Amino acid sequence: MDNFKYKIKKWLKTSLVLILILPICLMFTACNNNLSAYELAVENGFKGTEAEWLNSLKSKSAYEIAVENGFKGTEAEWLESLKGKSAYELAVENGFKGTEAEWLVSLQGQNGENGEDGKNASSVDTYDAYTKAKQNGEVPNTCTYLEFLEMFFAGSPDYTYSVASKNLMSIVSIYSYASPSSISSSQSGSGVIHSIDSEGNAYIITNFHVAYQNSATMYPYYKLYLYGQSEFIPATFVGSARSYDIAVLKVEKSELLLKSNAQAVTFRDYDAKLAETCYAIGDTNKSGITLTKGVISVEREEVKMNIGGIYSFYNEIRHDAFISHGNSGGGLFDSNGYLIGITNGGVANTLMNYAIPVSYVKPLCDNIIKNCDENNKKALIIKTGIEDHLEAINTITIYDKETSSVITKQTVAISQIVVDSLFAIEGTLQSGDIIKTITYNGIVYDNIKTDTLKTLLLSSKAGDVLTISAERIVKNQEEQNPENQDTETITQITATITLPATHLDKLK
Repeated sequence: MDNFKYKIKKWLKTSLVLILILPICLMFTACNNNLSAYELAVENGFKGTEAEWLNSLKSKSAYEIAVENGFKGTEAEWLESLKGKSAYELAVENGFKGTEAEWLVSLQGQNGENGEDGKNASSVDTYDAYTKAKQNGEVPNTCTYLEFLEMFFAGSPDYTYSVASKNLMSIVSIYSYASPSSISSSQSGSGVIHSIDSEGNAYIITNFHVAYQNSATMYPYYKLYLYGQSEFIPATFVGSARSYDIAVLKVEKSELLLKSNAQAVTFRDYDAKLAETCYAIGDTNKSGITLTKGVISVEREEVKMNIGGIYSFYNEIRHDAFISHGNSGGGLFDSNGYLIGITNGGVANTLMNYAIPVSYVKPLCDNIIKNCDENNKKALIIKTGIEDHLEAINTITIYDKETSSVITKQTVAISQIVVDSLFAIEGTLQSGDIIKTITYNGIVYDNIKTDTLKTLLLSSKAGDVLTISAERIVKNQEEQNPENQDTETITQITATITLPATHLDKLK
């Protein structure tokens, strides 16, 4: 697994293998003299009656075989003897002298050159590691315990030829045209196949700046090219969100798509991790779809970009896989072939390149596909009045020994509550309250960032239940305090709202 490594000490195992002895049954066939099987057995040396011979053919039990091979004792004693010995008992048999506690102490490692004393070492409970990995977003929520164990012991996977080939089948080149008679495209970029059906219909993810001429006008014509194909597939515009640099196109009943090996991407359900290997696939400089390799340099940072003629700050993944003009809208994949981002920019003449995190991409594209039609070309969300007004009053980065990863934690406060908004109407929260947890439809989120609520609302619908748990800190000036110092009163605050369709709004 690229995104995490766990330290494990030693696992001591003891096991006994029970060998099942299968009885050998003799098959006798009648000869020319028509002798019976019993008569043939007698001719071959068996001594006894036919009943005794028949009894001799019965399979012996494992206990009987053990007795024949020298075991002395009852069947119950034999069964008891099969129980595996503990590691301590095996150690005693092999010469260790002392109590079990003393034996355990003897297992502690010596001081390494740069390591900690062995007495500080800790064992690893793999199920506990599995649970924490899911909680920390180290593995997909759909990952089973057995799948986790396979990844745990397999180490970092290789990006194989078959995985790369599959990813290539999920990418398209996109050429945007201002008119159907245009010989050359006005804009070019890449796209990722979001979904595809058996009738040749598909949705394609790309960047807003690939699909739009400017902040208000989209290109009316698009031609898509699959990997290795010279014939284009026409596409139409579905909808977009400029504030995330995301747009969605649609292909309808394409015979070329049906005949191809094109396939939809598989979305990873957690974001990119620092130092994991990544692969960028897109149409670099109109030269055809290419693949480049890099690593995640920064998990998330705010980057000022000019999208559609408007400068805004965007939360981006930074990576160093080479991209250039034409890669915009292409995919960023992990070593397992899962989509972790959509590439959308970089700093010229450097390897500081950027991608939109999958935690934005998946819900936003689903939102656009669900809500956009002939009359609406924007993603729709239910606004609460605080999601655009959260600020980090403190940010710290810690190293988590249990997951061997760096975790960024923010202290997030409400800077403003919009008048007549849902939380203004509810009336509990105030400006300055510090958010501790967000519970959305029963799921609790406790590692709060400034974009946590905004990301959850990308999938919002009427009837969703949202609870904000917060702390309110009030400073009190005590008149008789000789040092004239303030004291603080901390109050726990909880505010719950049910999202109504009346506050549905278009995402810019």
